Amino acid sequence: MNQAECPKRIASTALRYTLYALMMGVMMYAVTMKAVSHPLCHLFDEHSLVETLQVSLLFLTVLSGFCVGCLEPRKQALSILVMGAGAIAFIREFDAGLDVILSDGAWQLLAAAIAVATLVGVRRFARDLTYSLYAFLRTPGFGIMFGGFMVVFVFSRLMGQQVFWKAVMAEGYMRVVKDAVEEGLELSGYALILVGTLECLWETYWGVHHVRKKTDSGEDTSGQVPMGS
Repeated sequence: MNQAECPKRIASTALRYTLYALMMGVMMYAVTMKAVSHPLCHLFDEHSLVETLQVSLLFLTVLSGFCVGCLEPRKQALSILVMGAGAIAFIREFDAGLDVILSDGAWQLLAAAIAVATLVGVRRFARDLTYSLYAFLRTPGFGIMFGGFMVVFVFSRLMGQQVFWKAVMAEGYMRVVKDAVEEGLELSGYALILVGTLECLWETYWGVHHVRKKTDSGEDTSGQVPMGS
């Protein structure tokens, strides 16, 4: 990247991160307004606004992962991994409903099937797996996505332990408070995972566009890795 492109990159980064912040702010505002206007409703059940937002974020994550593979064929393995992980988390959010509609443990069977399909897909593009992972590890999107993963699958689980909240609130224990913290953390974590995937998509687009631009201008791009960073 030459010096002339730096201002554009800084401006685009500032714009993207501002939009990410607005997205998270709008989500939390909507959840707050829902709680204020419907204080007695089930705010955290399978059909709640929070659950709807969570599955929407996961759907967008899967879609963004798919777009990464479409833009850069050599990142197909990474694309499949992101889509598979997002799809498993998506199914997990419907665990209670699937257990009622189908059978007990149905979501686990579906998740296992997706996991197997993901591994088969990754194996198909195993030759480029190292490249795609290395390319992603060098981008800010990886750190953001990993942070989201830690929030959803580690921190929210620890903070959602009933024994912790009973110790904190003693006789005043209210399950809705525990659920609010746990589900709120999950929502923010899923948002970070989406942001990380969108950053990966942006870097992939920028890298492909950059290499294509050099190719059109007659510059030698052999051996270059279109990673956008």
